[in-house]
Amino acid sequence: MKKIMLTILMFTMLNSGLALAASETGKIIQIIYEGSSVVSIFLDGVDDKSQCSGGGRWTIYKSDGLFKEKVASLMAAATTGKKVNLYMLDSQTCGGWDSNTIYYVRTYH
Repeated sequence: MKKIMLTILMFTMLNSGLALAASETGKIIQIIYEGSSVVSIFLDGVDDKSQCSGGGRWTIYKSDGLFKEKVASLMAAATTGKKVNLYMLDSQTCGGWDSNTIYYVRTYH
């Protein structure tokens, strides 16, 4: 069922003009709260630097409409040692430190 839902989501995103550009899967090894507006995430997976040269760092900005939900999901995954998938869209610009900007968070339970 999860694979079907992910396939539908990916199909919808691609058909709506949203294309995934970078992605990484792994366990969270570090979370950095940078001031009051940005959170950086580092995973133990293979870094995707295809879009941004600082692709080992993934960032979420407080201006993201789902900022709190994404951070809460990532904190829960970090606490339980679960893997996550992080995705960046082709249309997004690189974040601070030339990081991948998190658009999509998938957690495993």
